[in-house]
Amino acid sequence: MGSSLLAQNGTLRGKVLSGSTGEPLMGATLRVLQGNQMRGGAYTDLEGAFNASVAPGTYTLIVSYISFTDDTLTDVTVEAGQVVYNEITLIEEQATREDLAVEIIAKRGQASEVALFNIKRTSVNTLDGVSLDQIRRTGDATAAAAMARVVGVTVEGGKYVYVRGLGDRYSKTLLNGAELPGLDPNRNTVQMDLFPSNLIDNILVFKNFTPNLPGSFTGGLVDVRTKDFPDRFTLRLATSLGFNTQASLNDNFLADTRYEGDGLGLGNDIRDMPDYIADQLNGTLPRLRAFTTVNEVRSKGPVLDTASRLFQTPFLPVRRRSGLNQNYEVSIGN
Repeated sequence: MGSSLLAQNGTLRGKVLSGSTGEPLMGATLRVLQGNQMRGGAYTDLEGAFNASVAPGTYTLIVSYISFTDDTLTDVTVEAGQVVYNEITLIEEQATREDLAVEIIAKRGQASEVALFNIKRTSVNTLDGVSLDQIRRTGDATAAAAMARVVGVTVEGGKYVYVRGLGDRYSKTLLNGAELPGLDPNRNTVQMDLFPSNLIDNILVFKNFTPNLPGSFTGGLVDVRTKDFPDRFTLRLATSLGFNTQASLNDNFLADTRYEGDGLGLGNDIRDMPDYIADQLNGTLPRLRAFTTVNEVRSKGPVLDTASRLFQTPFLPVRRRSGLNQNYEVSIGN
């Protein structure tokens, strides 16, 4: 009985596509009307296809999808056992109001692992990197600590980056695409421990050349991409401790003489230039040439001797107990 009733129906079948891109529209609605009466309906699947079984007759088909203009097909005749196929194209709906202006500003997020994966997937370069999401999970305090987790990258001295085993002279560092000069005159790379990890979106390491990259590197190019200006006040405090089996907590550790304020890098008045040199000699000591005369020695010698004795003389190292490696960071943004 059921088979005979099903055989008396016809089938409406088809596909709904976007008029601008040609891509199938999933979830579009098909309504089957006969006069003012609803006789059936269907939703499109992942491929934009629909399938509806209806009784023989003449129908009006209305296809609708959010943000698209409805499309109507009239006088669609279906016979028993027949399959009627229609490919329907919907046009995006456009509405214009002269009294209303809307500005939409969007910024693509680059701090997630998905964003980093998409960058690597679509890039023509051989590159790797680390994202902010990864840095948060590992708890790295600086960019140098995060860089140690990138394949093919070695961090020397906790700050200098080596790519593929080549020295720092073969590497170059960018900050948001702009070249950074090295702070150390004897090194080409930048000290990566200067960048707090909470100010970074991601770090990319390029390992081959392309025309859009600077030609001043041969080993690797490190691009540090920072966050945009924060939309609210931020304050971050971070601290870390490190232990070295040979140097930390060693009672025979050789060090220089410490003074008050050295821990904060403020120094001490004992290291200031003596007033005798600053006032009487205008900050300049007389110089003796390699082949000097007796008269020059007699005139300049006492001055040099007096000035030299005014300087402190703790040049010999002292033995004391060493502490742990310590690092403290404070970052403020607004």
